[in-house]
Amino acid sequence: SFLPVITANISLSVYSIPQDIEPQHEDRRPGAANMEGELYEVSMDTLPFLRGYFQTSDFSLNVNVDGVGAFDDVNFEYRQQSGARCKAYMQLKHKTSSKPKDITREALCAKTGDFRYIRYFDSFCEIRQQYGVKDTDQFVIYTNAGLRNINGVHVLDDDSLLDTGGKIICLAETEEQKTAFKLLEPYKAVLNDISINDTEIKIKQKLKEFSNVSHCKRLLKTLEVKEGSTEERMKNFHHLLKKQVNDELTSQVWQSFISKLRLSVSQVSVTDLVDLIKATLRNSPSPANSFPQLNPEVNDSERAVNVNLANHAAPSRD
Repeated sequence: SFLPVITANISLSVYSIPQDIEPQHEDRRPGAANMEGELYEVSMDTLPFLRGYFQTSDFSLNVNVDGVGAFDDVNFEYRQQSGARCKAYMQLKHKTSSKPKDITREALCAKTGDFRYIRYFDSFCEIRQQYGVKDTDQFVIYTNAGLRNINGVHVLDDDSLLDTGGKIICLAETEEQKTAFKLLEPYKAVLNDISINDTEIKIKQKLKEFSNVSHCKRLLKTLEVKEGSTEERMKNFHHLLKKQVNDELTSQVWQSFISKLRLSVSQVSVTDLVDLIKATLRNSPSPANSFPQLNPEVNDSERAVNVNLANHAAPSRD
């Protein structure tokens, strides 16, 4: 069996778990969303859990995950109808406005901001280093914001269990992704200029102008480790530096990332998402008393709930 882990920095008012699922406890990182964002997060934890439970033979669901960079909100792995397992690493970007602004090409190609390519590329590299990346893996930026007209986008005809009626877009053929990759060229040039004999102070001076670049932040963290000697920190720094230059900041790795990146736009807002959950329960093939009440709410006085749900088999659909 597989272990779907629902770990949320929220409180569910009532959460009745089917008899064939065993609750356990699992460590998680603290959530960082505001109150409405937290409700959106727990709803986006609940919907794929229900879809996985009712529509797949096995699945795993993890939220607020450590070690996956920006793609930490939801990690959902499930078996497709073809039999292949698909894993989606997700970052949720819920906009509170009733008419959220569209994502622009400038936002994708920026050095800062919620939707910048290079931030998610660093997270892709971190996951690739820690866990490896499979052909079926997807890296999803999931938002209720739309996307401004951009040439070369490919709208996917995808029956993803994560879709809520918006568009799932691949941007691999756009000029914007090429522009974004070029942003990393000056950073890579400075990495090549860093000598094994440079002091820690000199290294930080050279990297100062790139302090907002996610790759640079991850590299500098090796110098901030309190444990161990200065020699050990410098050794770890140069090891990661070499890896970034030779095995991360390359066009081949970028193309692997951009081909797996999914921009899931114009998805439902938090209110409609809760309605989708209720509709999923009403239309479920299991008896209604499997989930007598599922009412996601945020309780600010209890901000830590860890639930590990072990799904042994999906219910019969006969």
